[in-house]
Amino acid sequence: MRTLNKERKVRRLKELSVYILDAIWNEEPTKTRTGLALRMKDIRLLIGGKAVDVHFVEQNPKKSSRYARRARKGERIAWGFVDGQYTLRVSDTEGIVVLRDV
Repeated sequence: MRTLNKERKVRRLKELSVYILDAIWNEEPTKTRTGLALRMKDIRLLIGGKAVDVHFVEQNPKKSSRYARRARKGERIAWGFVDGQYTLRVSDTEGIVVLRDV
């Protein structure tokens, strides 16, 4: 029974990550202060039993990080910010990664 619940949770998280990435990639790129055009989307998520507004930003492929390299290869990666701090990372390969508690 426990394994079934865990599998169900994993499947729901994967579905949620696809929903988030699709929502971000359906947005038109927005010019940032530096003139770079990136996709952004505000999404309200239920995290730890409370509704949290998360500001998602597409990974900048022009950076030199490993995530930028993955984005240049076509992987969709976005960073989620709560109160201006990195909180979540969402990607095609990893799904949702929580970086800090909300």
